[in-house]
Amino acid sequence: MHFSDLSPERQHLVRKMREIQFGTIENVCVCSGVPVMGTNTKIVRDLAFNKQAQASEKGEDYLLKPQIESMFDQFHKIRDGTAADIRIQDGLPVRMHIIEEKQ
Repeated sequence: MHFSDLSPERQHLVRKMREIQFGTIENVCVCSGVPVMGTNTKIVRDLAFNKQAQASEKGEDYLLKPQIESMFDQFHKIRDGTAADIRIQDGLPVRMHIIEEKQ
């Protein structure tokens, strides 16, 4: 899957992760499998001194890394809930805590 294949909401999340590089995105609403960053969403940046982030893909369209596809697969499975936090390292999701809505 390529970046250009993503919905605008998913593209926004991927761009934000690439911008953050290291840290956490908190309180991302998942509505019908789509991540929505709203007013309650918080960005927590991890700052490491004397450490450089790995170079990321150049340009606007590129093949998505498996970690990003796995995160979106989880959103699709959850359908409705909240990503309490998405841990970001080198611009990629590495861990996520989900709060599922009661059925």
